[in-house]
Order: sequence, then structure tokens, then C-alpha cells
Amino acid sequence: PPHVIFDPSSHHTEECYVILRGQGTMTLAGDEVEVKAGMFVHLPPWCEHGIENTGDETLEVLICTSPPNP
Repeated sequence: PPHVIFDPSSHHTEECYVILRGQGTMTLAGDEVEVKAGMFVHLPPWCEHGIENTGDETLEVLICTSPPNP
């Protein structure tokens, strides 16, 4: 939903984010990056990250992890 925030966290997995719809701000290892539909973001293991939907529509994100989370 619009204006939702997922607080920063980190995981033992490598992650890839594909922004499918909407726009937002990702926090990546303390830096803020504006993201929008069509963008790809790669996160190495233990990279602290979070995302905030800064738009007025749903922010839709495809997340892939390797190895898979249990």
C-alpha cells in the first residue's frame, strides 16, 4: 500500500529486487536510493536494507534469494 515502510534488516542470503510497479526509497547499507518500476537491485549477503513506498500506488517488488530462505 502507499506510504508503507519496511524497516532495515539484513539476511544471510544474497537478494535481488526487481521493481515491478510504483516508486520508493531503498536504504542500502546506510545510503538511500530512489527506485521505480523497471529497476533491478542486487544485495550481497548481510547488506542492511529496507524500503519505503513513497508513491500513491502499490509498490510491487519481486524478491529472489540465494540460497532460498528456509
